[in-house]
Amino acid sequence: TGATAEGGDCAVGDTVRGTLNNRSNRHDYYVRVQAVDTLVITMRDISPDGSLDPRLYLFNANLNRLAENDDIGETAASGTSLQATDSQIRFTFNTGSTYIIRAARFGGQGEYELSIVLEE
Repeated sequence: TGATAEGGDCAVGDTVRGTLNNRSNRHDYYVRVQAVDTLVITMRDISPDGSLDPRLYLFNANLNRLAENDDIGETAASGTSLQATDSQIRFTFNTGSTYIIRAARFGGQGEYELSIVLEE
């Protein structure tokens, strides 16, 4: 895929890593999705000091916001490798198209891992 640590084209099944800070506070990833696909998009802080508070957005091609998440919370994180402040969006698409996943931050700075998984 064409995804880099600063955004770009990616595919369902990809996992990418990046760094957010005051100079680069968001990265946009473009993913092609089929109608009725349900994706689970997860952004987690992988900074050694846990200093990033991830925030995820999902937009259509016209930049209309379809979903967003700041914190998954203690309940969702329980029993997983995720922290309560990590972000996750589960979304079922009605139309096949290219969508934009925005990896951003609510606060802090540091490294993140973004995964795009097709829910079976």
